[in-house]
Amino acid sequence: MKRFLVLIGIYIIFVSTTAYAQYSDYKRTDGRALANTLAETAKIRKGNDEFGERVQRDPYVELTKPDFNQRNEYFLDKNSQAYVKMRLQELEKQLYEKTRKEVLSERRAKLEVGAAATDKFYNEADDLRNQSIESLESADIEREVQRRMDSEVVLKHFGKDFFDSGKIDRASLFEGLAPSDYKLGAGDEVKIIIWSDIGDQTIYDMQINPEGQIYVPMLGVIQVTGMTVKRLEEVVVGRLSEKFKHFKGQATLTKVRTIQVFVTGEVEQPGAMIVSGLSTAFSVLYQSGGPTRRGSMRNISVIGQNGKEKKIDLYDYFLTGDRRQDVSIANGDTIFVPMARKRIIAGGLIARPAVYEITEETTLAKVIEMAGGILPNAYSGRVSITRWNGTEPRLAFDVELNDRQALEAFVMKSGDEIKIDQAIELVGNNVKIEGPVNRPGKYAIGKSLTVKELIERAGGIIKEEANMIRGQIYRKLESGKQQILGFNLTFAMAGDKAHNHVLLPFDIVRIFAEEEVKSDVLRISIDGAIRRPGRYIYRTGMTLVDLVVKARGLTVDADGIAEIARIGEKNEVNIIRVNIKNALNNAKSADNIELKALDRISLPSNMEKRIEADVVVLKGQVKRPGPYALKYRGEKLSSLIERAGGLTSMAFAEGCVFMRKAEHITSQNQIETAQAMQNDLYRQATLDLRADLLRAGAKIDGELRSSVGMKTVTAQVFESSSVESGELAQDLTKAQSSVFSEIEMKSKEFGNKMVRIPVPLRDVTEKRAEDYEDIALLDGDQITIPVIPHTISIVGAVMNPTTILYNTRNTSAGYYIKKAGGFTNASDHRRSLVVRAGGEVLRMRDVRKIERGDIILVPPKAKVVKPNTMKEISNIAGILGNLAVTYKVINDN
Repeated sequence: MKRFLVLIGIYIIFVSTTAYAQYSDYKRTDGRALANTLAETAKIRKGNDEFGERVQRDPYVELTKPDFNQRNEYFLDKNSQAYVKMRLQELEKQLYEKTRKEVLSERRAKLEVGAAATDKFYNEADDLRNQSIESLESADIEREVQRRMDSEVVLKHFGKDFFDSGKIDRASLFEGLAPSDYKLGAGDEVKIIIWSDIGDQTIYDMQINPEGQIYVPMLGVIQVTGMTVKRLEEVVVGRLSEKFKHFKGQATLTKVRTIQVFVTGEVEQPGAMIVSGLSTAFSVLYQSGGPTRRGSMRNISVIGQNGKEKKIDLYDYFLTGDRRQDVSIANGDTIFVPMARKRIIAGGLIARPAVYEITEETTLAKVIEMAGGILPNAYSGRVSITRWNGTEPRLAFDVELNDRQALEAFVMKSGDEIKIDQAIELVGNNVKIEGPVNRPGKYAIGKSLTVKELIERAGGIIKEEANMIRGQIYRKLESGKQQILGFNLTFAMAGDKAHNHVLLPFDIVRIFAEEEVKSDVLRISIDGAIRRPGRYIYRTGMTLVDLVVKARGLTVDADGIAEIARIGEKNEVNIIRVNIKNALNNAKSADNIELKALDRISLPSNMEKRIEADVVVLKGQVKRPGPYALKYRGEKLSSLIERAGGLTSMAFAEGCVFMRKAEHITSQNQIETAQAMQNDLYRQATLDLRADLLRAGAKIDGELRSSVGMKTVTAQVFESSSVESGELAQDLTKAQSSVFSEIEMKSKEFGNKMVRIPVPLRDVTEKRAEDYEDIALLDGDQITIPVIPHTISIVGAVMNPTTILYNTRNTSAGYYIKKAGGFTNASDHRRSLVVRAGGEVLRMRDVRKIERGDIILVPPKAKVVKPNTMKEISNIAGILGNLAVTYKVINDN
């Protein structure tokens, strides 16, 4: 019993210590501030203010990093208000960056319309067109980013930043010079200095006692409550003059008393507070964190101990800096912040979008004034107001921004939402010039502007590139259609009025490059073993080396021969064969011939040239499995096995799995054709079987249904071996493989499609195989040699499909059929098959000996009964997929 009581006592002490530590931590982090901060953070995230705040953003406000060192993040309490603010700023910046990347990506995608869709065939002309596309304007990008973020950033409450982000020196709240009208009281500390004409001096430092008195030895008790410092000094000097004619005195305030005030209502940190006697209502509100998002900033009360009440409207201070309402606070005063009853939302292109608190008679003009007015890019034609209407649909109002009387007459109601739209962004008095001029772009049209004047303002024509004959003006008509005005550029520059057109707003003047107006004969193409095959612009004097260098040089498999196909005078094709390597080594070589327009250059590859080694993968039961590079093309399988050290003692050569890429066996077209033919045959077999069964009234009984079921052969083989269905296709050698066993060789075209080829590995390793059986290896081949199996699998229409141990003394198929319970009544045992481990499929009657790893497959047969005994017609549909191949394909064999 004593031991039990001791344990109970230790437990109580431990719990008490833990609770006190948690309480101390809570006090250090200010639990109330934390709770309010987290609540406000959650509300900011949800945006569920009483009117359902929309999310907006000032398009001219720049997002910045937190104004404290980022390293401070590691020293901030993660439950503190400062940390939460820092995280919100980081999230806002991340949102801005993400939105900006999205806008840039979309703009670039639009600018790239018309460019080449693929890099496989390069077109230099397309490349030049892409380079002439105008660059993205940063102002447009920023506007679009801010527009999208209108629905992402929470609209702030006007004035809340003063308390959330403002800075104040807390020490200054308890120190500093008192104003001349400051009245002394209990707790203040004063200094009185008394001196004489002969140099004597006495200093008294004293604190005013609770009765409001101080005691000066030379003067006695002085009642100072309610006095100013100046009045105290007058009293001291007066008493000295009465007693001592040669003494003088001075009084100063050295320390201000502390007082207790109460802050209640909708503030961040309500409760009793100890503040300086110099504190005002504003400083006390700041120390308490200010009003919450629900609290009022226009109807704050300061209630004295005598019951007198003073009202404070913080908007006067926020908007004009007027501090006349910042009343002094006395001991015991109470500051009460009620709920804000009426609020409106001002958003859009307004200088200070926010949630504003309004009074009874606040007009639309006053709200716009509080919000700092509209921005320069705002639409001045109207302001839109949306108002809640109880059970009815919301109401919308439009007021002209230029109508001052209408703005003064429109009285706001709680919940109103103001939206000021953007002005028309289109510039209405400019024209655009494009093409080979020194400064293409947009220009103001002024009173009048001609083609010649526009070209001169654009820095003149680039004569080396421009076509001096043709030019065009694209003009918008009132009907929405576009008109094209052609002109001769030479005549226009000479001042010919017939060609020097007077331009209108929105006109686009297009100056053409010489290559744009000529027929498409200045082209030349190159293909084959070149790093960037494609079509290039032909330039006078271009040689073969010039073109090859422009196309980024030869590929590593280039044969060194180039063929130039050129149309002769008699419309025949002439083939010019040169040595490209000689031309590249010596530009003056005869092989570096001068090209002509429309020449087609072909650079053949050398397929016999080995650029990189071919690699095959050898896995499973070999002494050194792994990837192997072929020593030469056509290396045999037997050579690879020897290099790998030969087979292990556990190797099952008869079950070798040899996989080869489909692209090395047959073409994709051939595979697709064979697949289509197979589908047609199976579909026809299904239709024939349907007709036969319907005529015969066939059905499938329960025994046959359970024997064939819907499971695959693989599922039946592995089910009795406790292998889950999701692992049926696992490699036979997984347990014995090394780190190289998971290496896969990817196909270039068919997505790693591999085809199995039966290989007599035992004959190959023992030198008994024919030459064609010792297969020549190709890049990507995979050879897996499993372990020696010790089982035989029997699946299909037998009583108990299972896998049993291989018996070396009983190698007949009948022995294993009996082990599986024998054939079912629905089995077609005459067509039973044996699937060898090497992949061969044989009729069971042709197999004299069952070998390790064999699978015995017993197919079912259709059961035909009399029509008048059919009871379940619905069973016909269930057997079609299972018996189609058996009935039509196996039966035909």
